[in-house]
Amino acid sequence: MHDKPVKILIVDDDLAISESLKDFLIEIDYDVYTAASANEAITLVDKIKPHVILTDLSLPDIYGEKLIEDIAGKYPEIKFIIHTGKFDYSPSDRLKELGISKINILPKPIKDMFELVNTIQAVIKK
Repeated sequence: MHDKPVKILIVDDDLAISESLKDFLIEIDYDVYTAASANEAITLVDKIKPHVILTDLSLPDIYGEKLIEDIAGKYPEIKFIIHTGKFDYSPSDRLKELGISKINILPKPIKDMFELVNTIQAVIKK
C-alpha cells in the first residue's frame, strides 16, 4: 500500500456511523478523520490531504456529488468512496468523468466491514 498509513476522511452527518467506521479503520492501521458536513470536510482536506474520502451523499450543507467535484477539482489525486443508502444510486456523468464507478459505491449500512477495506484498497490502486 503506502509507506505511511493511508489517511481516510469520513464525511457523514450521522455521528454513530462515522464513529463506528472510524473505530474499525483505526484498528487496522488507517489514519482516520471525520467531518459532519461538506464545509468541515473541505477545511480538513486542506489540512490533512487524505488519500481517500468516504462520503455520504445526503449532507446538511452540500450534496455529496458536489463535494466530490469540488475536492477533485483541487486535489485530483484523492480517491473517493460514496457511502449511500440510495439503493438505485448511479453517479452523475461528471462523477463518471472523474473516475467514479460501481467500485466506488458502498451501500449503507455496510454489512461486512471487510468489504469496506477491500473497496478502499481497490480505489487506491485504481
